[in-house]
This record gives sequence, structure tokens and C-alpha cells, in this order.
Amino acid sequence: NLPKAKYISVFSTYNENRYFLDDIVYSGDDAELDHLKSGFTRVTLTDISKLCENSNNLVPQYLELKKTQLENSDYPTFSFLSNKIPNGIVACEKLMHEYDFIGQLYSSDIPVHDGGALFLSDAIGYLFLKKKIDDFNNAGLFFCSNGIIILT
Repeated sequence: NLPKAKYISVFSTYNENRYFLDDIVYSGDDAELDHLKSGFTRVTLTDISKLCENSNNLVPQYLELKKTQLENSDYPTFSFLSNKIPNGIVACEKLMHEYDFIGQLYSSDIPVHDGGALFLSDAIGYLFLKKKIDDFNNAGLFFCSNGIIILT
């Protein structure tokens, strides 16, 4: 379900001065989803692979994936792309009419810059893309469940 010849970028809220995790957590509640969609994370698609950095706070994090076979009984704690929702993710059933599951991102798999991805070494986030993408600047959802996050 990945768009051909496009690059996916995930942007997520981070605030070192306040507890920001609640802004990017989704556990199935409609109010959480509305809050998340109001701008606390953003998934974009582009034709080029290089981000234009216009802020000293923006540090691109790149992730390279290797082919791995998941068993039905696995509860994976690593980053992967898949067309199958992994064991362990909760409350995403209501998203499935509008979004496709794309993958799971694990914070320890992301290269360390200034303390790592949001300064958490053991966190999991989930990436979904819209089935019908009409705006490449708002192409999907990224969220964490159960209070864990991973990307800046």
C-alpha cells in the first residue's frame, strides 16, 4: 500500500518543557483522535528524499529497514513495514475504513542525535496512510499507543 516513487516523512510533537506524550497517543478514543489530527503529528509524502531544514530544532531521523519474516505469534519490538497489523497494537480497527496500516517504528532503531528520538530508547509508534490521499501534506496518521512515542 505504499505510494510509488514517494517518500514518507513523519513529524511529531516534542516539548522538553512539558509532558507532551498525551498529544500523540491514540488508544481508540474519538477525542484523542481529533486531538491527534489537530496537528500534533503530521505524515507527508514528497517526490524528493531530502528535507528542507529551516529550523535549528529540526533534525531529520532516517531509518533503513531489512526484510524480516514475522510469525503470527510474534509481538515485534522492531521497526517494520507490513500490510498486516501487528500483535500488540490496540484500538486501530475504527481507522481501517479510511487508513491502511503501513508500519511500526521502534525508537531504538532510529539513529541517535542529541539523545535519541524524543529521548526514549524503548518506544513504539504506528504509521497509517490514507487509502485515498488527496493532500500530500496530510497523508496519514502517526501515533503511539499506551503512552509511548518515538519520532521527532
